[in-house]
Amino acid sequence: MSYVDYKNVELLNKFVSATGQIKAKSSTGTCAKHQRKVANAIKRARIIALMPYHVVRARVNKSAVNN
Repeated sequence: MSYVDYKNVELLNKFVSATGQIKAKSSTGTCAKHQRKVANAIKRARIIALMPYHVVRARVNKSAVNN
């Protein structure tokens, strides 16, 4: 990985969990240097609103599911 572009949202989504958190380098398999580059690109993409800070999940009403 030579260059991580903050505009490449498809690539950056591979390094973000379903809740919107940046995945750890142990789960992504990147070295520390590239993990920092990916994290900075994700943060930059969030600042200019290309990526959300967190993903809002819909809540399910448990009483409606049981009936």
